[in-house]
Amino acid sequence: KKISMTDKTRKFPRELLKAGLLVVLSVVLGMVLVEVALRVCNFPPKQGPRFLFFSRPGMKDQHKDFGYYENRKIREVSICKTSKGFQVEYDTSYSTNNLGLVQKSNFDPAKKSLVFIGDSFTQGEGATPWFYKLEAGWRDNTYQLVNLGLIGTGLVQWRDTLKWFAQKGAIKHIFLIFISDDWLRRRWYAHDDLSGTSFWFCTECPRNHGVCRNKNKLGIIYLEKDWDLPAIIKRAREIPEDPGKPGFRGFWNNLYFRRLLKITLPSTRNRAKKQIIINQNLEAFDQIISRFGKENITVVHLPLRSEVIQGRYNWVGKQAKALVLARGVTYYDGLALCGLTKSDFHEQDYHPNAAGYAKILACIKTQVLRDYQHHLEPETQRRADHG
Repeated sequence: KKISMTDKTRKFPRELLKAGLLVVLSVVLGMVLVEVALRVCNFPPKQGPRFLFFSRPGMKDQHKDFGYYENRKIREVSICKTSKGFQVEYDTSYSTNNLGLVQKSNFDPAKKSLVFIGDSFTQGEGATPWFYKLEAGWRDNTYQLVNLGLIGTGLVQWRDTLKWFAQKGAIKHIFLIFISDDWLRRRWYAHDDLSGTSFWFCTECPRNHGVCRNKNKLGIIYLEKDWDLPAIIKRAREIPEDPGKPGFRGFWNNLYFRRLLKITLPSTRNRAKKQIIINQNLEAFDQIISRFGKENITVVHLPLRSEVIQGRYNWVGKQAKALVLARGVTYYDGLALCGLTKSDFHEQDYHPNAAGYAKILACIKTQVLRDYQHHLEPETQRRADHG
């Protein structure tokens, strides 16, 4: 039986439709299999909620005064929710000096300062601050070591902090210690939330405003004096989890497959937004150079946990490295020099642990500070000869 051209014409769309449906079904099935495999392997690893508890009162508001309150002992506890339940990531305490800085020795306005400025890695969050050992071994009475490290800060914050500190005493040299994420941070102010039980790093608070505008999310929770670890874990359990976005958008956001795409194929839109913040931090960095001189600044680039695992800096870190080198500032590559490994970081919190900070201390002491002391030797000798 002959098939007419009309029959062939009718049959072609049906075959095309079947082929299209088969392709769609194969793609959907493939995505489902990939999603199941990613969930079984927990890749990319999903980080559970983290709750940070803090002594009250601890941190100044960062408008005109920076760092913590003077002569305080501050306790900090990190609670993370994992597949095994709520666990204590770390429970540490540190003390501040007469200027509210995380170090043992008091600030002497009569001495010139070698300033170390950075974020939580410089402060030593997650373990006993590494700066304590650095200053304990310092034997040069001509200059004092100063720790301006503060959690959650970036270069815009450091510009203002250095301006504030320069009014307290003379700065001989600045050791600027950053991680890649610091170039994505905005200037913030510390403010209590409406309940008075926590505080926020608030980027939109007007000067001297009493509360943060973002009232619906949880900040850093104040520790009560009588709370032991079971009481802190109990408090963490009472905190309601973020329900996430409803509907299809919420479903899509929770897919491992989407998270994998987000890591491997970062969107142009997100990069453009991040680039604006990078440029703001770069402007602050240039202002620091203009004020203090590039010859008086040493930059140390410490790696994130993810960068240690991958063996390379992320795109922000690569850009930051290039920007620093382009300005002729002395640069130390912590990924290459400090020997950090995955085991040198907390599992959930991602800050360095005691072993990681020991490596950072050794790196700064034997590489960075030693090189600078060699640079100082001719000047010291000239002073001695003149004397």
